[in-house]
Amino acid sequence: MQRAQEDSLRLRPISLFDVPMIVELANDWDVASMVSRLAYPYEPRHAKNWINEIEQNRREDVWAIESDGYFAGCVGYNRTSVMHGELGYWLGKPYWGRGLATRAAWQILAHGFASEPFKYFHACHFTDNDRSKKVLEGLGFEPIDLIQCPSIARGAPSPAQRYRLTRQQFEILST
Repeated sequence: MQRAQEDSLRLRPISLFDVPMIVELANDWDVASMVSRLAYPYEPRHAKNWINEIEQNRREDVWAIESDGYFAGCVGYNRTSVMHGELGYWLGKPYWGRGLATRAAWQILAHGFASEPFKYFHACHFTDNDRSKKVLEGLGFEPIDLIQCPSIARGAPSPAQRYRLTRQQFEILST
């Protein structure tokens, strides 16, 4: 499933140190319009509030994705319930097409299944986001239904495809 890449991939905890790069990469309509929780335009206060919320409520775990030592985006999951988590990720446009989202998400799924009692993960993408569709299908997620997903940047809920990956499916893919 995973193939060798020329660039390095490193995940580390997100921090306020990342605010300038988050703002730079997220303040792009092509990025913000594909992520439900990104505002557009995206300002430093948005990133600071989001990181502070993560640190305070501990309902979600988020990691910075680094490529060759540079901040490239974020990946993580919400503890939606005891039974499942919800995977989320985004990359800045300069990092698209390198397989980073797939590789980072795979690591987070492995971490989530190892450290949480989840029976499955959900994930979704807006129906006009073919790149994210490719990532989720490449990870082994299976489509389950169409939903309306909120979008801050779009200003209204938009159609989204929701997927599921069970622990059993992940374990089979991991062998």
